Amino acid sequence: MPVLNASVRVVHKEDIALNYAPQPAFSLVLYINQPASEQGSAQMRQLTRALIDVTIRYGGRFFLPYQLHYTGAQLLASYPELPLFLARKRSYDPNELFSSTFYRALKALSPTA
Repeated sequence: MPVLNASVRVVHKEDIALNYAPQPAFSLVLYINQPASEQGSAQMRQLTRALIDVTIRYGGRFFLPYQLHYTGAQLLASYPELPLFLARKRSYDPNELFSSTFYRALKALSPTA
């Protein structure tokens, strides 16, 4: 996949439930030219999962991207607090009145949901 741009950013811990940076860190942001086709999506899924595996291997986390190409195992390895987040969400919103496609995807990928 052609990389159009890559940048390194400093990220800091934030006071949020699913924290991308539990401690100060550097982030590598890639802008990739993905073909808008079934094959392009399949290639991006494979590349995304490989990059996430490298990130996890070195103790990092991946930013929760718009395209949900990561596996449930990758999600839980990067965000071990996800089950607690989902449990708290259910305690405040037991009927799941407040939901989104992203929330439903996180919930579906978590074996404890």
